[in-house]
This record gives sequence, structure tokens and C-alpha cells, in this order.
Amino acid sequence: MRIKLGSLLLIVGLGLTVAATSPAWAGRAADVRTTAFRNLGQGVSAYKKGEYELAIEKLESTTNAALNNFRAHYYLGLAYIGDRQYPKALDALEIAIDLDPRHLMSHVATGDAFLKMGDLEEALAGYFRTLKLRPAYPPALDGLARVYEAQSKYDKAIAHYRQAIASDRG
Repeated sequence: MRIKLGSLLLIVGLGLTVAATSPAWAGRAADVRTTAFRNLGQGVSAYKKGEYELAIEKLESTTNAALNNFRAHYYLGLAYIGDRQYPKALDALEIAIDLDPRHLMSHVATGDAFLKMGDLEEALAGYFRTLKLRPAYPPALDGLARVYEAQSKYDKAIAHYRQAIASDRG
């Protein structure tokens, strides 16, 4: 019996397809997920300790492996803010907001990044977006107060600081 070259290639190709979907391949995918989860935990921990460079390294690894991981993008944005890399922070926070548009602290962090860059109008927009989602949200009111303070609008700043304190139940 003669087998044509095209048929042989088809049989070999099918064998490779079966091998690629075997449990060994699934094991590698599970390893990637486990590593991404571990890096996420280590990155968040490093961020909370103020170790921003380590946090960025771990969280970038996580976002590269798990593109739709909201928490990784959010904390990566915060770590970039801590490391004064504001444009990168805004990119990460934009993805976090795309993944969870109702997450209040992502909007506040966006306002914070713009404020630190000196873009007061965009900072105001970030804080107002937060207040549209939840009126009288203390971190957004505090952010507005800081913007008004930077604009030398001290009466407005004081009023917003007072409102932030009054609405903070914690």
C-alpha cells in the first residue's frame, strides 16, 4: 500500500494536534495560571510595602500572562504612580477601568495620576466620574479638594475637605 506525501502530512498533522491538546499541554497552561496568580500576590504585597519596582516587575508579568485580570492592571497602575511613572499608570488604569467601569478607586487613582502630572482639568474629570458613580465618595471629594487647593481656590478646597470628612463613615 502506497501512502501519498500529502496524506502522510495530514496524518502527522493530526497527530500533532492531538498531542497539543493532551493533558501535558493543559498542565503547562495551569502552570502559567499558577505563576500569574503567584506574581499577582507578590506584586500586590510589594506595592503595599512601597517596593514599587518589584511590584511593577511582578504585576507586569501577571498582566502579560492574564490580559483580562482587573486586579493586576489596577495595582500595576498604583505601583506606577508610586514609582512616579504617571503615563504608564494611566495606561494600566485605563485597562482596569475598561475591565470594571464601576470600580471607584480606579477612577480616583486616574484623577490622582493626572493631579501629580499637573493636569488639573483631567484630574477634576477623574474625580467627577467617580462622584457620578457614587455621590459624596470621600476619596473623590478629597481629590477635588486637592485640585482646588492647587488652583488656589481655597474656599472650595476647604468646603470639599469638610464634605469628605463628613461623608467618611470609617
